[in-house]
Amino acid sequence: MRITFATQPRDRSCLDALVEIAVAERPNDNGRAIMKKRYWLGTAVAIATLSTSAWASGSIKAGGSISPRDAYMQGKSLTFNKLVCNGCPIAQGDMNRSRAMSVKASLEARDEATKPGTPDDQHIQVLDRTEQEMVHYYLTRRYKLGE
Repeated sequence: MRITFATQPRDRSCLDALVEIAVAERPNDNGRAIMKKRYWLGTAVAIATLSTSAWASGSIKAGGSISPRDAYMQGKSLTFNKLVCNGCPIAQGDMNRSRAMSVKASLEARDEATKPGTPDDQHIQVLDRTEQEMVHYYLTRRYKLGE
């Protein structure tokens, strides 16, 4: 690319002459622009990739698995936020080993045609499928109910 001037060469300043020389030495400025675009595109992709880990914070991993400790803690939280609290299906002081066995039996029979016939058959309906599994895991471990 050459810079052309409308005036005569003798009217040009020293700076204009240096600009013309510098441009003449870099005839392919398009390659540098492409490299800049690739650099910024790569940087943007890297930032987007690395920042997705911040969006996906939680205890359930990318593969859908959950650690036993996290399952226990989430099961405990769900038990005392949705099943056993003031205004929940089970009163706060009513959870003991025998009641945990009743809830566990209801959770295990949730898909069967015949239910165990405990009042907890209706109480577990406040939980979705994943929550029921975590509550089952918590109750089994907390009250040592066995598998």
